[in-house]
Amino acid sequence: MEGKLEKIVQQIVDEGYQISPDALEYLSSLKEEQLSTYLSKILLAAKKEDLLVITLPFIKDVLGMEEAKIDVEKIPVKLEIISSPSTRIQLRVTSDILVSYFHDKFQKLKRILEVRHAYQNIKDVLLRGQIGENVQIIGMILEKEGNDDIKFTVEDQTGIVNIKVSKQNFRMFEKAKRFFPDQVVYIEGKLKEENVIEAKLLDLPDILPMHEPKGAEIDIYAAFISDLHIGHPDFHAEYFERFLNWLKTDGKSKVKYLLVAGDLINNPKEEENYDVLYSYLKEIPESIEIIMIPGETDATLPMLPQPPITRNIEKIVKMNNIKVLGNPALIKIHNVSVLLFHGLKMEKLMEKIRLKVPSDLVKFLLKSRHLCPCYGIIPLIPHPGDLLTISSVPDIFHLGHFHLPFHDKYNGVHIISSGAWIPVKERDSSKLSCQVPIVNLKNFEIKFLKFTE
Repeated sequence: MEGKLEKIVQQIVDEGYQISPDALEYLSSLKEEQLSTYLSKILLAAKKEDLLVITLPFIKDVLGMEEAKIDVEKIPVKLEIISSPSTRIQLRVTSDILVSYFHDKFQKLKRILEVRHAYQNIKDVLLRGQIGENVQIIGMILEKEGNDDIKFTVEDQTGIVNIKVSKQNFRMFEKAKRFFPDQVVYIEGKLKEENVIEAKLLDLPDILPMHEPKGAEIDIYAAFISDLHIGHPDFHAEYFERFLNWLKTDGKSKVKYLLVAGDLINNPKEEENYDVLYSYLKEIPESIEIIMIPGETDATLPMLPQPPITRNIEKIVKMNNIKVLGNPALIKIHNVSVLLFHGLKMEKLMEKIRLKVPSDLVKFLLKSRHLCPCYGIIPLIPHPGDLLTISSVPDIFHLGHFHLPFHDKYNGVHIISSGAWIPVKERDSSKLSCQVPIVNLKNFEIKFLKFTE
């Protein structure tokens, strides 16, 4: 391939022109017999137009193309697994593991905040701060109380201090209502008493608005599904087979990746349903790379972080085009980072923070930069190294569990929920189930394909 690129560039440079990267990419995808003919036409047209740079739109105009054709089936997979829980996770909690978990969580989230804010250790504030002085700290919330004024107890590695959020500051007060124990926050305020800071500014680690997904270099697509619930009495086998048939026909010329966000079977005690899953997966063209994570109905620990499924999936694991990861998993496909997360028991967190729609929950998690901001609300296995911090900002956040297909966006991050393959409880369930988001990884255009019609 490199020799081919050099040959194209050399020929164009010899004629006195430059070429744009996307134009070069298109020409390099052509067969040798096409390339010579096309280059002659392009260079002849360039002389007539008195061009300096040969661009892809110019090539399309010269050759009368509507779009550059790319043979996706022949393009090699570009997959990097950045993080995934291992099979060695155990349901074991000791005081040492718990301390290590919270320490690691605090340090990771603190690193995000300290890049943006100057701050002092709590010990230094309490020892050297003067009453009425403006101070800045980064800490983890230990306790929260109050209705008229909100009061936090906040800790860092050096000490503990009390934070007061006045009801008079309406906007900050409303923001503070959704802060919970175990969240890491930046606090700017005035040292009011010996051990009390009156907050003037609160900030979560959050994702900066400037985040821009990089995108793939070519038009290549990923399909997103979850919540198959194979074994459920109302599993939509007919519709799922329609999807598989699409992958084998029209889909295989576009789709390079199939990402599956958990709840593959309906009951962890019915492991034989992984054999049914295997029979489905065999039908998918080998040119499509499949990445799967578990959900709470799969045969693995029903707690976060979830280790990969290991029981009764030996045949699946041996397939060349399948990767079985844990929950959550962060991957990179063709330069696009994707966080796969089956929102295990996340409806409990939604109730706690009084959110009505799953997209707002994802935004809350992204603002907190953590998939389980408050310990104890959902089932969690404390791990010596916290595996739930969102240290790297994903380009796509793929959510399962809620059985609702939708697309949203927060500060440059695309939020994709992929629906379910069993009946949805909503009134218009026929409109909600059995839809598949298809994403162009180059420009992030998203279409939902329905397989119920």
